[in-house]
Amino acid sequence: MRAMSWCWLGSLVLLVGVSASADAMDPEVSELMELFADEPDVAAVQQAALRWANLDRDRVPGWYRQVRISAVLPRTRIEGNVIQRDTDQSDLTQNFDFTDPLEATPSGSRQLLRETDYRQLQVRGFMQWELNELVWDSDVLRVSLEGQRLVRLRQDVLNTVTALYFDRRERQLEFELNPPADLNARVRAQLAIEQLTASLDALTGGWFREQLP
Repeated sequence: MRAMSWCWLGSLVLLVGVSASADAMDPEVSELMELFADEPDVAAVQQAALRWANLDRDRVPGWYRQVRISAVLPRTRIEGNVIQRDTDQSDLTQNFDFTDPLEATPSGSRQLLRETDYRQLQVRGFMQWELNELVWDSDVLRVSLEGQRLVRLRQDVLNTVTALYFDRRERQLEFELNPPADLNARVRAQLAIEQLTASLDALTGGWFREQLP
């Protein structure tokens, strides 16, 4: 009996996954799904997880454009120096005091004067084009590899979120259709649902729990 129940639950999950129209869905199934009408659907949860992982936009085309533009632009380098030529002159000043000829002692002072003849600024600029990068740039390969890595990462996030979402929904349906008889089993069933809820909440940066009624 339990095996048949799980098979039926699996059928319900498949019905939700393919998003059949309301008219084509079994009335009893549609009524059962109304229990979770206030919860976000799987597509919204997937998008929230991609936003949180910063994978909701395709950045690879922009990277390719930047690589192509950088291949056309030249490599620039600017260098320079400042030349200053100074002229040093020394002035000597001597003083005499003949008030007392016997004790007359000359005194003097020397002053150093510095003059700047000229100051010259030299600036040189260089521009270099790598013409071979117009044909093949190694950055193109790096962008391609990074793009493939992001595609795999995006798919991993989607697969993980999808599996958790429908595992949680399956346990919710099982709890509604076949509620456990004893308290211990009910607590364990609720904890399993709460664990899946926490996992989805973590993958969406707290968004999932905010959407729950």
